[in-house]
Amino acid sequence: MASPARSDAGIKMKNDWKSAETETVMALLRDSLRDSIADHQLILDLLMQREVELPLDLGELLEDASNAYMGMSETVSTQFLTSRHRR
Repeated sequence: MASPARSDAGIKMKNDWKSAETETVMALLRDSLRDSIADHQLILDLLMQREVELPLDLGELLEDASNAYMGMSETVSTQFLTSRHRR
C-alpha cells in the first residue's frame, strides 16, 4: 500500500499530473510502480499458497503487463541515450 508520507500527497487526480513539477511526477511513478509490484507479488504469493489451479489467462495478463513495461523501459532508455548523444 502507498505510504501516507509520499511526495505526491498533493496530487489527487490524474489531471493534476499534467501541471505538477517533473520531479514530483517521477517520484509518483517510482512510488506507484514499487507499490504495485509489491502488492501484486503479495497477492500472487497468497494465491500460490492456496495451491489452487490458477487460470492461464492470469499468466497471459502478467505476460502482457511485462511486455508493456518492457516497451516503456525501452522508450525511457532510448530517450536517455538520445539526450546524452545530443550533449
